[in-house]
Amino acid sequence: MKPADIKFIGISHTHPRSHRQRRNVSDRADSYQKAEYDFYFAPWKEGILKPPSDTRPTFLKDHPVKLVQEDLDVFGDGSVMLVLTAGHTPGHHRASCI
Repeated sequence: MKPADIKFIGISHTHPRSHRQRRNVSDRADSYQKAEYDFYFAPWKEGILKPPSDTRPTFLKDHPVKLVQEDLDVFGDGSVMLVLTAGHTPGHHRASCI
């Protein structure tokens, strides 16, 4: 498989160590939970929980994205699901395949 073969990228969460390789297919839209995307680009203020120090933006807000709310049936047949598993970060999700 080559980067050009990839059509869909589901990002589990916004910590850079968890999505560094997406730069190899930088023209593809990333799928994020809306809560995670909003958390990543939030204007942080004193007194509000700040993200870990390694979460500085590694891509720009104008990168193409598909915002997901809750679970997503990727192909519409139940074979691949992005399942909301918030906790590690506000919009963390995992892929589930059958």
